[in-house]
Amino acid sequence: MSLILMYHMVRDGKGAADARYCCSPGNFRRQMGYLKRAGYQVVPLAEMVSALKSGDKLPRKTVALTFDDGFRDNFENALPVLREFAYPATIFVVSGLVGGINAWMRDGNAPERELVSWGELQQTAAEGIEVGSHTVTHTALDEMHSDELLRELKESKSEIERNLESKVRFFAYPYGRLNEKARKAVEAAGYEAACSTRSGFNNRDTDSFILRRIEVYGSDSLRYFALKVAWGTNDASVGLISRYYLSRIRARFERLF
Repeated sequence: MSLILMYHMVRDGKGAADARYCCSPGNFRRQMGYLKRAGYQVVPLAEMVSALKSGDKLPRKTVALTFDDGFRDNFENALPVLREFAYPATIFVVSGLVGGINAWMRDGNAPERELVSWGELQQTAAEGIEVGSHTVTHTALDEMHSDELLRELKESKSEIERNLESKVRFFAYPYGRLNEKARKAVEAAGYEAACSTRSGFNNRDTDSFILRRIEVYGSDSLRYFALKVAWGTNDASVGLISRYYLSRIRARFERLF
């Protein structure tokens, strides 16, 4: 089984509206250090996807790192830490808003945030960080007509490829929202795999166009981060873990009779 972690911003939050999405630079560095100390192998998303598709075994503690939306702080704050640990990652950008701001978050009263520029993305890609698509406008795909859906998927892919002169292989669903039509459209648009926001581990039976990820929240302590990684869930509460062990004990007891 393998795990994909999902980040958004690597910066201090400004309040409740965006605190969930802001992992402080200090916490991010501590989390990367924990992965190293705990023996996790951080691999490119492409390597993980290839192994899942072929059925090849990956080490038990295999992790891929992803960043949604393409905030400028990914370049300023996350990239130096990734460079320090020699960790690969994938950043999913909203192609029509590169160099702009997080316009899709205005309705939620979130603070205005700068997005990474094409020049910064070129520097990021030159350091081995893969750039994927997050549509042109960060729109919910499950609400779109087929023609609009394909435009968002194809135009984003081609625009990123044109500006970075490299192939775009991976996609992430905005807001994590998808349906069967959206899933099929992503495959038809020429992507090799796509990331959802559904939590859990990935294995050979996982649909490569609905890859599962664990979201790292700004409020996660290092201990809670470690539990989320170990259990492959966004909810690593004591209650959840207790229920799991109780179910295991019950199953063993039932087998005795």
